[in-house]
Amino acid sequence: MEDTVKSVLCDKMWRKGPDSVCVIRFRKDGTGDFFCFRELCVFIGSVFEWKLLEGSTPLDRAMDSENNSSAELHVQLTLTKRRAGQDSGRDPINEDYVMDEAFLPKNYTIRLEKGRFSVTDGYTSSYGLRLLFDKSPAPPPELWKQRRAAAENLGFHELLDYYGDNLS
Repeated sequence: MEDTVKSVLCDKMWRKGPDSVCVIRFRKDGTGDFFCFRELCVFIGSVFEWKLLEGSTPLDRAMDSENNSSAELHVQLTLTKRRAGQDSGRDPINEDYVMDEAFLPKNYTIRLEKGRFSVTDGYTSSYGLRLLFDKSPAPPPELWKQRRAAAENLGFHELLDYYGDNLS
């Protein structure tokens, strides 16, 4: 079966940071999950909504390792206050840490690439896929109302590249 832009983008856990401090997953139904965490403290565990904007590479375009190894996507992404994953609803998360402005729609340009990417985050790993955002999907420090110093020190807002398909 031939890979398409949509099959490469969706239903994968894209990871970034030492110990994967940010994880994003796009679903084919226009939703997804976004997590920012460190060890056992989850700051953001949000379901998001996404849609493709005009000027993007078509999602049904074939994507292989030679001729069509990249795609440029213009995406509107909206974090929601809905908790992602198996969260019990008891611990502070999402709107407990960030202001309401963090949940407004934002536009991104994302480059989706197939290849071999070596990443050093304490140790070296190789990945077959990379997502490169023009700006971080994590809220910037000025939108944090609690744990702002922790979020700033962990650099969630600086993370632009996410990796999938671990080859190590």
